[in-house]
Parts: sequence; structure tokens; C-alpha cells
Amino acid sequence: MDHHFQRIKWVLTKGLSLGNNHFIMNTMTNKKDNKSSWAIGGGLLIGMGIGLFYLERSPLLFAGCMFIGLGVGLVVTGILSKKSL
Repeated sequence: MDHHFQRIKWVLTKGLSLGNNHFIMNTMTNKKDNKSSWAIGGGLLIGMGIGLFYLERSPLLFAGCMFIGLGVGLVVTGILSKKSL
């Protein structure tokens, strides 16, 4: 039973193996703050907030605003990733 807890602890601290020595690192152990996910989520939430004003007029306009917000978040993510290089 103790072996299972040690394995879980190792997976949480070292990452999950995908084969060929590629690892997904746990975000809790990664010291760098990755703001790209914040930009994507923020753009989506801003698009949703703007789309709520148009929801009674057209549900497709609401969905369009969400996609525009998602697109803006992805563009901001690309800009942030270029600055970090």
C-alpha cells in the first residue's frame, strides 16, 4: 500500500510520462507563471460579457462574440509567447 502512495507522490512531483521520455510537468512544481491561459480565458469571458447584451436579439451574435473573444485571447497568447522567447 505504501508503494502506491510513493508512486502517486512521484507522479504529482515529477509529471506524467507520455512515452519516449516526454513529460507533462505539474503546474504546482513549475515556478514560471504562464499567463497564456489567463489571456485565453480572459478573452473568452470578455466576449461572453459583451455577448450577453446581444443575447435577446440573437443567440448567434452571442456565440459570435464568444468566438471573437476567444480569438483575441489566442492572439494575445501568441504575442506573450513571442515576448518570452
